[in-house]
Amino acid sequence: MAKVWVVEVQILSIVITFICSHHTIRQIEQQIKALEWLA
Repeated sequence: MAKVWVVEVQILSIVITFICSHHTIRQIEQQIKALEWLA
């Protein structure tokens, strides 16, 4: 039972990390588009 819980926590942390990094990448892309529009 404990092993299953550990695996679920690891998967959850990977998913959270992926979502956070994806969100950061989108923010950077939006900033680049804004800079290109201003330039």
